[in-house]
Amino acid sequence: DDALPGLTMSLVCHVSPSCSSMQLSRLNHALPRPGAWSPGHARHHGRRVAVHATPRAEGGSQEIPESVATYRSSDGRLKAAAGPSFQRKAASGEDPWGFYYQVAERNLVWSEDLTARLLKAAVAAGLGLEEEEVEQRLGRLTCYLPDLVHKLPRMRAPLVQALVERVDEIPGRVLELRQVLPRANLGRMLADHPGVVLSWSARGLQDAVLRLEALLPGIDVERVIAEFPVYLDVEGVQDAIREAERLLPGYDVRAAMARDPEVIHSFQKMSAMIPYDPPGPVTDEECAGP
Repeated sequence: DDALPGLTMSLVCHVSPSCSSMQLSRLNHALPRPGAWSPGHARHHGRRVAVHATPRAEGGSQEIPESVATYRSSDGRLKAAAGPSFQRKAASGEDPWGFYYQVAERNLVWSEDLTARLLKAAVAAGLGLEEEEVEQRLGRLTCYLPDLVHKLPRMRAPLVQALVERVDEIPGRVLELRQVLPRANLGRMLADHPGVVLSWSARGLQDAVLRLEALLPGIDVERVIAEFPVYLDVEGVQDAIREAERLLPGYDVRAAMARDPEVIHSFQKMSAMIPYDPPGPVTDEECAGP
């Protein structure tokens, strides 16, 4: 396919760090050439080499022509073209294009920066907000829950969307959790299971704590809940106990849970093993089926 003027292109190839300059030269010459290209530089990353090339307009001019934002190629794919926003971004010293350009997916290097951009775009589309507004809300979210900073790019988009949508509720809910669980490591708990901050009210959490203390006497409820929020599902814990008693008659599963709370995972039923997944269709399209 013809490359477009005004784009910085990154091509990643699987070659050894000791590849020769002749090999890199051949890679540079293999790049699409809409006009005269100014070869960029090559950086070694273990067994990968990232080869960058910057396009010039015909005749060597640095002027980047205007073009439409997107177009359909002959194979039917939607492709992006250069535009004024790319020129402004390039003039600021940043890469004018935030994604790798027309590279086979198997060769695409997924960085946390790229994942964060895609996540932000998905959340903005889901909430009908501008990406700038989403970015501001994410800033407040990480201010309230600082341990999420490095985990956000790996979180599921629906959960991030829910947190962003209700971000102004989070400080009050964290205070409620602290009142019910004064000794728990809430930072770790909410970093590993951020959905808890939206799923539980103070009254519901207090009720779950009291029921769990009655079900498992002697257990350190605050520590267990902070490390394994699955114990907040008291009905699920009761099911796990019954399953353990059925499989292992005479086995004191309650004492085992008090010693090692992680033992609950050995007796959970399949329907309870991934409690954060929806139990059924969640969109009209899924309800309609294929």
